[in-house]
Amino acid sequence: REGYGILYLVVEEAWKHQPTTPRMLELCGSVMQAAGKRDPKTVYRALVRAVDDIWENETARAAAARYFHRQMMEKPSPKDLVAALARHLHSRQSSAGGAAGRK
Repeated sequence: REGYGILYLVVEEAWKHQPTTPRMLELCGSVMQAAGKRDPKTVYRALVRAVDDIWENETARAAAARYFHRQMMEKPSPKDLVAALARHLHSRQSSAGGAAGRK
């Protein structure tokens, strides 16, 4: 699904800014061209669809919950999911002691 590719791009961009996560509009604008979109809002809508799909899939939801370090009672917002995934990548990079794997 297209939304997963866009989710990847946005998480990768958010990872570059860790330990803080930029605003979603900024992130969506940063990946707009790479995602083949003309408007950051279109990128955001693709993220919403990806989050919806993850939430509806029990296996994917359980996998996503690991990045939140808790059971998810409510569907996360795209911003919350992106931030959780970027924090996870940042913490893995920090514990590995460098920028291995980071662009």
